[in-house]
Amino acid sequence: MYLIYDFIKYKRQKYLLLVLLLIFIASQIKFEGVFISLLFLFIPMKLRLRVIFFTIAWIPTISWILIYQKLGIPSDIGFVLPNLNSILSRTFIIFHRTFIESLNYRNWYNFWPLFLIIMILVKTKSSFVKLILHPGLFFMVIPITMVYLFSSLDTLWYVSNSIDRILLQLTPFIYLIFVERVGILINKLKI
Repeated sequence: MYLIYDFIKYKRQKYLLLVLLLIFIASQIKFEGVFISLLFLFIPMKLRLRVIFFTIAWIPTISWILIYQKLGIPSDIGFVLPNLNSILSRTFIIFHRTFIESLNYRNWYNFWPLFLIIMILVKTKSSFVKLILHPGLFFMVIPITMVYLFSSLDTLWYVSNSIDRILLQLTPFIYLIFVERVGILINKLKI
């Protein structure tokens, strides 16, 4: 996110190339890396460049899929294009299982319920939260959700067995937002 911010602010092309390299690597490590290429579609630059960078970002993934198919290597996971009913069903499962996991007291204690209460009660005006943390969190959640939606694995099983790890990965962003809003609440209570 910082590299994209720096490109937008200072127009340093080398940072876009570095982001492209990171997406190349990320797409080979986890499926979320493939969907991070969507960032290129939203960077303020000429449409032609956005499409070129987006397309180039998919080269390692497409190459790997072709190698798998050519060599007949079995894969335990892949992508599917579900129909609208399946997408709605999978979306419900994703949100439901995420909610259930956030209430898992053994893993999280009271963190997620307290976070939700703070989000409802305290509004922020912080530009850091609005310009950095919220978009950063958004661009982390969307690829994860896309993987769950389009994975060939059973959605209920996949989400149930991985959402605790995903929530742990999101916690640094969430924690910064939480601390910032608790600070606002403390300042309001002192008045």
